[in-house]
Amino acid sequence: IDSSGSMSDDDLAEGFAVVNSACRQSVIHYMLWDCSIQLIEKNFKNAKKEFKVKGRGGTNPQAVLDYAEKNCYDGVVIYSDMYFDGKLRKPKSAKVLWMGTNKASKNPTSFGYFCTLDRKG
Repeated sequence: IDSSGSMSDDDLAEGFAVVNSACRQSVIHYMLWDCSIQLIEKNFKNAKKEFKVKGRGGTNPQAVLDYAEKNCYDGVVIYSDMYFDGKLRKPKSAKVLWMGTNKASKNPTSFGYFCTLDRKG
């Protein structure tokens, strides 16, 4: 979950909700990141009423892609508004889903799969 300054608290809450609902049968490690990984949560089971957001700087998902490769992850969901340079190294084994915060989000790279949330309001 992108926790850079351009992501609102509502964006973050929606990101957690979407990943939780779509990946119920998977082991999920949540990462909050901006220019670097700020938090890794491996035991996030139930919705939290509040959480402290770390980060709020620039945006560079390469740290997440590198972590996924180093730790042999099967897949990575990058939830972001996609406001970053798309010159990123593709992980060797992890599949990547780029999930934009809204329909105006642009596909940031030439690898992985891309989708956007169709927000109303």
